[in-house]
Amino acid sequence: AVGGSGSLEVQGILRFLDRWGPSGGLSSISKKDAIVLSLRLLETASYFDSATGGIQAGDRIYSVIKLVSGKGVETVGEDFLKEMMETEVRGV
Repeated sequence: AVGGSGSLEVQGILRFLDRWGPSGGLSSISKKDAIVLSLRLLETASYFDSATGGIQAGDRIYSVIKLVSGKGVETVGEDFLKEMMETEVRGV
């Protein structure tokens, strides 16, 4: 989130985590943890965004998340995103 009224909170969280979070910063976290963090931050941004008003519990539309590495670009599958939303975002 680099734009929108919810983006400032997300930028602050990312800055904090990269500086004082896991040893090695955000570049040291696993793919799964990066995906979960992305989903949680998108949920946070949507809550603070005046036009969005948060993620609705019944929504079955998932964000498109891409992982970028030296090996290229990988799109995270919708089934995995659904599982992570249910267990790591909505279920906590």
